[in-house]
Amino acid sequence: MKEEAPEQTIASRVKFVRELKGLRQGDIANMLGLSLRGYQKIERNEGLPGSDALLKFRVLDINPGWVLTGEGEMRLNGSDCARSAPSSTKVTLQQSATSTLDAKLLGGLSNLCAAEHKKHGINLAGPALTIATIEIYNNIASRVVDMNDKAAVEAMIPVAIKELGERLEEAKDEPGTGKRLA
Repeated sequence: MKEEAPEQTIASRVKFVRELKGLRQGDIANMLGLSLRGYQKIERNEGLPGSDALLKFRVLDINPGWVLTGEGEMRLNGSDCARSAPSSTKVTLQQSATSTLDAKLLGGLSNLCAAEHKKHGINLAGPALTIATIEIYNNIASRVVDMNDKAAVEAMIPVAIKELGERLEEAKDEPGTGKRLA
Protein backbone atom coordinates (compact mmCIF):
# COMPACT_ATOMS: atom_id res chain seq x y z
CA MET A 1 0.00 0.00 0.00
CA LYS A 2 1.31 3.42 -0.92
CA GLU A 3 1.95 5.70 2.06
CA GLU A 4 -0.04 8.88 1.49
CA ALA A 5 -1.03 11.37 4.15
CA PRO A 6 -4.45 10.41 5.51
CA GLU A 7 -7.19 12.85 6.45
CA GLN A 8 -6.22 14.79 9.53
CA THR A 9 -8.21 13.05 12.26
CA ILE A 10 -7.08 10.51 14.80
CA ALA A 11 -9.66 8.10 13.34
CA SER A 12 -8.28 8.40 9.82
CA ARG A 13 -4.69 7.98 10.99
CA VAL A 14 -5.57 4.88 13.02
CA LYS A 15 -7.39 3.36 10.04
CA PHE A 16 -4.51 4.33 7.74
CA VAL A 17 -2.04 2.48 9.99
CA ARG A 18 -4.25 -0.62 10.07
CA GLU A 19 -4.58 -0.68 6.29
CA LEU A 20 -0.89 0.08 5.79
CA LYS A 21 0.03 -2.90 7.96
CA GLY A 22 -2.56 -5.12 6.25
CA LEU A 23 -4.35 -5.91 9.51
CA ARG A 24 -7.98 -6.67 10.23
CA GLN A 25 -9.76 -4.58 12.85
CA GLY A 26 -9.78 -7.50 15.30
CA ASP A 27 -6.04 -8.06 14.87
CA ILE A 28 -5.03 -4.48 15.54
CA ALA A 29 -7.54 -4.23 18.39
CA ASN A 30 -5.81 -7.17 20.08
CA MET A 31 -2.37 -5.67 19.47
CA LEU A 32 -3.50 -2.41 21.08
CA GLY A 33 -5.21 -4.14 24.00
CA LEU A 34 -8.67 -2.97 22.93
CA SER A 35 -11.96 -4.72 22.37
CA LEU A 36 -13.06 -4.94 18.75
CA ARG A 37 -15.98 -2.59 19.45
CA GLY A 38 -13.69 -0.12 21.21
CA TYR A 39 -11.31 -0.11 18.26
CA GLN A 40 -14.19 0.31 15.80
CA LYS A 41 -15.41 3.35 17.73
CA ILE A 42 -11.96 4.91 17.32
CA GLU A 43 -12.01 4.29 13.55
CA ARG A 44 -15.50 5.84 13.34
CA ASN A 45 -14.22 8.91 15.23
CA GLU A 46 -16.55 8.16 18.15
CA GLY A 47 -13.77 7.74 20.70
CA LEU A 48 -10.08 8.26 21.34
CA PRO A 49 -7.44 5.66 22.06
CA GLY A 50 -6.30 5.61 25.68
CA SER A 51 -2.69 6.29 26.62
CA ASP A 52 -1.89 2.56 26.91
CA ALA A 53 -3.26 1.86 23.43
CA LEU A 54 -1.42 4.85 21.99
CA LEU A 55 1.89 3.65 23.38
CA LYS A 56 1.32 0.19 21.86
CA PHE A 57 1.44 1.74 18.37
CA ARG A 58 5.23 1.61 18.89
CA VAL A 59 5.05 -2.17 18.36
CA LEU A 60 3.89 -1.35 14.83
CA ASP A 61 6.81 1.10 14.39
CA ILE A 62 4.32 3.99 14.54
CA ASN A 63 4.97 7.15 16.53
CA PRO A 64 2.13 7.58 19.09
CA GLY A 65 2.55 11.35 18.84
CA TRP A 66 1.85 11.20 15.12
CA VAL A 67 -1.30 9.14 15.76
CA LEU A 68 -2.53 11.88 18.12
CA THR A 69 -1.54 14.95 16.15
CA GLY A 70 -0.56 14.00 12.61
CA GLU A 71 2.67 15.97 13.17
CA GLY A 72 6.20 14.67 13.04
CA GLU A 73 7.38 11.35 11.71
CA MET A 74 4.75 8.66 11.30
CA ARG A 75 7.28 5.85 11.70
CA LEU A 76 9.53 5.63 14.70
CA ASN A 77 12.50 4.73 12.51
CA GLY A 78 11.99 7.99 10.60
CA SER A 79 11.50 6.40 7.18
CA ASP A 80 8.61 8.61 6.14
CA CYS A 81 8.34 12.31 5.50
CA ALA A 82 6.88 14.63 8.11
CA ARG A 83 3.15 15.12 7.97
CA SER A 84 1.56 18.27 9.32
CA ALA A 85 -1.87 18.31 10.91
CA PRO A 86 -4.12 21.26 10.22
CA SER A 87 -4.89 23.67 13.01
CA SER A 88 -8.37 22.12 13.29
CA THR A 89 -6.98 19.04 15.05
CA LYS A 90 -8.86 19.00 18.35
CA VAL A 91 -6.28 17.14 20.43
CA THR A 92 -2.82 18.62 20.10
CA LEU A 93 0.38 17.49 21.68
CA GLN A 94 3.28 19.88 21.77
CA GLN A 95 6.43 18.22 20.53
CA SER A 96 9.08 18.87 17.96
CA ALA A 97 8.77 17.31 14.53
CA THR A 98 11.67 14.97 15.18
CA SER A 99 10.82 13.79 18.69
CA THR A 100 8.77 10.87 19.90
CA LEU A 101 6.78 10.68 23.08
CA ASP A 102 8.54 9.50 26.21
CA ALA A 103 6.41 6.48 27.14
CA LYS A 104 7.43 6.54 30.80
CA LEU A 105 6.67 10.25 31.09
CA LEU A 106 3.27 9.91 29.44
CA GLY A 107 2.41 6.87 31.56
CA GLY A 108 3.49 8.64 34.73
CA LEU A 109 1.52 11.76 33.86
CA SER A 110 -1.53 9.60 33.17
CA ASN A 111 -1.24 7.98 36.61
CA LEU A 112 -0.76 11.34 38.34
CA CYS A 113 -3.66 12.85 36.44
CA ALA A 114 -5.99 9.98 37.38
CA ALA A 115 -4.88 10.18 41.03
CA GLU A 116 -5.46 13.95 41.18
CA HIS A 117 -8.93 13.58 39.70
CA LYS A 118 -9.68 10.78 42.15
CA LYS A 119 -8.68 13.06 45.06
CA HIS A 120 -11.46 15.35 43.84
CA GLY A 121 -14.02 12.56 43.51
CA ILE A 122 -13.71 12.07 39.76
CA ASN A 123 -12.97 8.66 38.27
CA LEU A 124 -11.34 9.51 34.96
CA ALA A 125 -10.54 6.80 32.41
CA GLY A 126 -10.32 6.13 28.68
CA PRO A 127 -10.41 9.07 26.27
CA ALA A 128 -11.14 11.60 29.02
CA LEU A 129 -7.97 10.53 30.86
CA THR A 130 -5.99 10.65 27.62
CA ILE A 131 -7.13 14.22 26.92
CA ALA A 132 -6.45 15.35 30.50
CA THR A 133 -2.98 13.75 30.34
CA ILE A 134 -2.23 15.54 27.07
CA GLU A 135 -3.30 18.83 28.63
CA ILE A 136 -0.82 18.28 31.47
CA TYR A 137 1.91 17.34 28.98
CA ASN A 138 1.19 20.50 26.98
CA ASN A 139 1.25 22.58 30.17
CA ILE A 140 4.71 21.23 30.94
CA ALA A 141 5.91 21.54 27.33
CA SER A 142 4.85 25.19 27.22
CA ARG A 143 7.14 25.93 30.18
CA VAL A 144 10.15 23.77 29.41
CA VAL A 145 12.56 24.73 26.66
CA ASP A 146 13.60 21.14 25.90
CA MET A 147 11.33 18.19 26.73
CA ASN A 148 14.46 16.00 26.65
CA ASP A 149 15.78 17.88 29.70
CA LYS A 150 14.53 15.38 32.27
CA ALA A 151 15.42 17.54 35.27
CA ALA A 152 13.43 20.50 33.93
CA VAL A 153 10.47 18.29 33.02
CA GLU A 154 10.48 16.57 36.42
CA ALA A 155 10.61 19.94 38.16
CA MET A 156 7.49 21.08 36.29
CA ILE A 157 5.39 17.97 36.94
CA PRO A 158 4.39 18.88 40.52
CA VAL A 159 3.55 22.41 39.37
CA ALA A 160 1.28 21.13 36.58
CA ILE A 161 -0.44 18.64 38.90
CA LYS A 162 -0.95 21.32 41.56
CA GLU A 163 -2.53 23.61 38.97
CA LEU A 164 -4.79 20.76 37.84
CA GLY A 165 -5.90 20.24 41.45
CA GLU A 166 -6.64 23.96 41.80
CA ARG A 167 -8.72 23.94 38.60
CA LEU A 168 -10.64 20.88 39.80
CA GLU A 169 -11.30 22.54 43.16
CA GLU A 170 -12.50 25.75 41.48
CA ALA A 171 -14.80 23.78 39.18
CA LYS A 172 -16.26 21.95 42.17
CA ASP A 173 -16.96 25.26 43.93
CA GLU A 174 -18.69 26.82 40.93
CA PRO A 175 -22.01 25.12 40.19
CA GLY A 176 -22.77 24.64 36.52
CA THR A 177 -19.16 24.71 35.36
CA GLY A 178 -18.75 20.95 35.44
CA LYS A 179 -15.80 19.16 36.97
CA ARG A 180 -14.61 17.85 33.62
CA LEU A 181 -13.98 21.33 32.30
CA ALA A 182 -11.10 21.65 34.74
